[in-house]
Amino acid sequence: MEAATTMVSVLDVIELFMIATVVAVFIKFVIKIQYMAALVIAGVLVGLTHLVDITVSADIIYYIFLPIILFEGGLAMHVGHLRDTKVVVTLLAFPGLILAMILVGYGVHVFLGIPLLIALLFGAIIMPTDPVSVLATFKRLGAPPRLTTIIEAESVLNDGAGIVAFGVVMAMIHSGVVSIPHAAIDFVTVVVGGIVVGVSIGYLAYRLLAYIDDHLVEITVTILVAFSSFLIAEHFEFSGIIAVVFAGLIVGNYAEVYSMSPSTRFAAVSFWEVAVFLVNSLIFLMIGIELTVGDFVGVGIGPIVFVIVLALVARALVVYGTGFMYWIFRHPIPLSWQHVLVWGGLHATVPLALALSISPDMPERNLLLTLTLGVVFFSLIVQGMSMDWVSAKLGLIGASEKKKEYEYCFGMAFALRAGAEEIKKLLARGEIRESIAKEILEDIKRDEAKAHKGIESVLSKDSTLEKEAKTIAMRKALLAER
Repeated sequence: MEAATTMVSVLDVIELFMIATVVAVFIKFVIKIQYMAALVIAGVLVGLTHLVDITVSADIIYYIFLPIILFEGGLAMHVGHLRDTKVVVTLLAFPGLILAMILVGYGVHVFLGIPLLIALLFGAIIMPTDPVSVLATFKRLGAPPRLTTIIEAESVLNDGAGIVAFGVVMAMIHSGVVSIPHAAIDFVTVVVGGIVVGVSIGYLAYRLLAYIDDHLVEITVTILVAFSSFLIAEHFEFSGIIAVVFAGLIVGNYAEVYSMSPSTRFAAVSFWEVAVFLVNSLIFLMIGIELTVGDFVGVGIGPIVFVIVLALVARALVVYGTGFMYWIFRHPIPLSWQHVLVWGGLHATVPLALALSISPDMPERNLLLTLTLGVVFFSLIVQGMSMDWVSAKLGLIGASEKKKEYEYCFGMAFALRAGAEEIKKLLARGEIRESIAKEILEDIKRDEAKAHKGIESVLSKDSTLEKEAKTIAMRKALLAER
């Protein structure tokens, strides 16, 4: 991936963090809109007023920000849910993305007169999706776990597929040779190679973490896994993005469960959540700032509206087509879920990074960048800000009070058990008197009994929750047996 380099000072980053904090406080207490959309609007204002003089770098987004975001995505993904949705996720993330890229490419070629390979390059730039805003809505308001998994898994995997497709088309442009079989082989090789690298490094981390009992060192190992899997895959010309996702998947579903203590697991999850929050804050502010450099007047509103509609149509054809195929061969995907997959297919981080990475020597660079910025702005502001309303209208958000109570009691029981284990370790190391340890453990035991009583009470009143809890427990037992 080619990239335009630029220097970003520490002062610039601090100023952006200050702006992000002000925006977070503002939307919390003054106006209720989505945080990411508010950051984009704030970024536009910063760009117009030149409050912070900064240029977005494709290098920073690609080599620093994306590994952090995608590793945390893999870390948080439940392998059981992914196994249940692997067919539809694979269809959407790989053949679905390629089909959408071709549809957009040919549409832009025919109606805007852009050369075919350049138009296909634009299709590869614009079709990768970003799950941040949608998942933030779902996590806050509650949504079916299977739908959340489909959106998250598809987005992190098609980011990798989009970057691979971008590289393949760019190689065709540079060489002047169009070979579909060669391109297909390259695509499969790069994706499979990324999977192999990611799984291998994730497994090595899983084995290594079993011998370490220090949360600071273990978190440092996860950081090393995120960036090393990306860089090693890129070194061998595989997909670094795919490698990071699968490394995170292995660490999150095996190392966290079998190699980390509960306290370390909690610290690691908290660390990566904070890291992603900070990185996303910077990215969406930068997107807003970058919007001010687009030549919207020169390009005109017509072409921008056309590519926005074209991207939505291509996304709809892929999603509804996949839903129809899945309905024929397997269990159907509810139509309401398909509507959310179409409208929730936001385009942000990866499209921006890819558009910025195009060499300034390419004559169509400014046109492609402006069209990309137009689609990104529409995705984040119009689609992103309306996701709450759309999801609510479709009846997909809003966890029941019983489920909230169950999750609270379950989380409390888990936390108390972790606290008891820590007290036992302190006692074994002689850092606490036995009488004090005994008193604390008795208090914890009473509180844990109350939490378990609450869990049993909720499950006895809601058979659906009880069935879901039993299914999760059986999956974990089978995983342990394997």
